[in-house]
Amino acid sequence: MHALLRMIKMARKYLGLIIVSFALVLFSSALTMATPFVISRLTAALNSAAGARMDVVASLSVALAGAYLIRAVFKGGSACLGHYCAWHFVPWLTTQVYDKLQKLSMRFYHDRQTGELMSRAVNDARQMELLVAHILPDMMSNVLIVILVTVALFMINPLLAALTLIPIPIIVISSVVFMKKQEPVNARAFSILGEINGALQDNISGIKEIQAFSKETHEHEKIAGLCRDYTRANISWSRNSGVFYPLIEFLTSLGTIIVIAVGGWLAVRGHMTSADIIGFVLYLSLYYQP
Repeated sequence: MHALLRMIKMARKYLGLIIVSFALVLFSSALTMATPFVISRLTAALNSAAGARMDVVASLSVALAGAYLIRAVFKGGSACLGHYCAWHFVPWLTTQVYDKLQKLSMRFYHDRQTGELMSRAVNDARQMELLVAHILPDMMSNVLIVILVTVALFMINPLLAALTLIPIPIIVISSVVFMKKQEPVNARAFSILGEINGALQDNISGIKEIQAFSKETHEHEKIAGLCRDYTRANISWSRNSGVFYPLIEFLTSLGTIIVIAVGGWLAVRGHMTSADIIGFVLYLSLYYQP
């Protein structure tokens, strides 16, 4: 959190545009709720004793089309503003890192590889684009969707909504465990990538010396060893993901099973309508998506 606040402080020049971008993301996320609402209302109208009138169908269609259009405009505006801020911030941050490197002592450079420092200054700074333009807006959007969908589910049927939330603690705990396992793996992969860039830069700049002293085989083994370490780190990441994501998919499907079982039982007893169940399933898909 401290690092995040520091990054926000450093990007204060673009803070106004970032806030506008986040606001557009929130509005577009809120409009995502239109689809379950319209489909639920259409189902209720079709199942009503009087039957659905064409003016009702037309009004719902126009409303949904308008919601989609406005959401597309908001998402497009948010993406443009977010990337505008991010791609101005990243070069500025790279320049700041370079200025810092110029002020460091000769002792700092004694055992540092040039390529590794270049990788840190360029590649690591570039990751801030993901933070500003993607991660933070997506996080805010997901939080808003969870809040809105929770309210909608409890408005439809509080009992069924409470039951569908049963898998949530398990999902949260699994996510925390997964992140703790992945963080050192990701750090290791980035570190090895820096070493590879450093070794390649040093070898290419000193290729004449390598050839003059017949060190090609030695340097080949060095690069190959780093590549094998990088492969193992990425395979470890993929192995953890291969366990986590199917597990989360199974846990989220439990909510749908609960809706079908309990919701069907409530509908048979006359406590819910088919429109409510359809709306519940559609809202639930939005709820588990983040």
